[in-house]
Amino acid sequence: MRRKRNQNIGMISYFNNRVGNLVIKRFFENNIKIKNVILVGFKEKLSVRKNYFNYLNSTKGIELEDLEKYNISFHFVKKINSVYTKNLINKLNIDILLNYSGIIKNQLLQLPNTKIINSHPGMLPFYRGSMCPEWTVINREKIVGATCHLVTKYVDEGPIIYQQKLKYPYPKNYYDFRRKIYDLEAGVLIKGVKLLRKKTKLKFQKKSDGNFYKPMTKKLVSKVKNILKNREFKN
Repeated sequence: MRRKRNQNIGMISYFNNRVGNLVIKRFFENNIKIKNVILVGFKEKLSVRKNYFNYLNSTKGIELEDLEKYNISFHFVKKINSVYTKNLINKLNIDILLNYSGIIKNQLLQLPNTKIINSHPGMLPFYRGSMCPEWTVINREKIVGATCHLVTKYVDEGPIIYQQKLKYPYPKNYYDFRRKIYDLEAGVLIKGVKLLRKKTKLKFQKKSDGNFYKPMTKKLVSKVKNILKNREFKN
């Protein structure tokens, strides 16, 4: 049994993931300590290939060498859902694990003392899956947002801790729009951690609500850019 102590926050992220780095920076700006970062993959090019869209369009957070400046311990693992990763999380006594890697499977989800949370760039349960801000724009809806939720075996269906809409009007430039989303993700994650510490009541999703979206084609992304530029949204 663990003795009473301050909750230990950690992160699992692809190596040099700039979105994860941005979140770390925002947490420290809000005086919330992240003690350990678990890095998946030894080579930056592997990380970029797996997470190319986020890497290309995100703002720069902190570089890996800056982790030492923030007194963050970092650990390398080859695979997310491995026995080695599971044992490492246990060894580090991580209570809340921020997920900026891939899909978390049962081996990690069954850790009894660790809550794994995610910031999803979409208003759950209505927008699940990939590129939800873009799909919201395609549907011309003014409900672009981000959601902090517990990670379960069902992708984007975990209990909602906190969510917030992006203030309209949205930036006309697509890349500025995406950067706003990343900042919002960091913000809802910070709020989510605070609420989780207070044991706030969670909102459970219904599987039947909303839709699950897949990655967009370049043609559709071009359409998103035009809708943002001309602000062609429903009243």
